[in-house]
Amino acid sequence: VILDRFDSYYDPQLKRANAAVLSRFAKVTVVEEDCCNAAAMAKLFAGHRIMHVVHLGALPGVPYSIYRPAEVLHNNIFGTLSLLEAARRYPVQRFVFSSSSTVYGCGAHLPFVEDAALGVPAS
Repeated sequence: VILDRFDSYYDPQLKRANAAVLSRFAKVTVVEEDCCNAAAMAKLFAGHRIMHVVHLGALPGVPYSIYRPAEVLHNNIFGTLSLLEAARRYPVQRFVFSSSSTVYGCGAHLPFVEDAALGVPAS
């Protein structure tokens, strides 16, 4: 199941074209919905046997979060919460949530290691 709200943060036409290629596979279902919609996420998880979640639905970019803080907060926090609640209600085996490399800061040693000393904050 591929979930996307096809918003304009990234080119919706490009995302739709990519989704169309993947939807040709019999086992792929593309769902156009907002992960912030808790009722829709519950229905999605109830209707599909979702065993693994890879959550990449955050709005990225520090500058965008400064210009549109309420939108970023709503999407990134409530969207994640909605998915986590659906995964709790309809248990999954694994939930992977992607973060930003900026959490390691500027000057952090590569490759990033979670327990390494932090660099200088990037924002």
